[in-house]
Amino acid sequence: MEKVITIIKKSEQAKADKEYWQNASVEERFEAFNIILQNYIALTYGTDPGFQRVINIVKREQS
Repeated sequence: MEKVITIIKKSEQAKADKEYWQNASVEERFEAFNIILQNYIALTYGTDPGFQRVINIVKREQS
């Protein structure tokens, strides 16, 4: 991926952002979404919660 720096006015930022994401590939958008999601989870929960362990204790009748 080639890195490009473009200087634009603040008033044109929203239009430029929309145009950038419309032209981005599905893979680029998906990768950006995953990064944002990981950052949100880290800020909300402190760490990546992963899978929670669940333990069920069942009392069985003696036969």
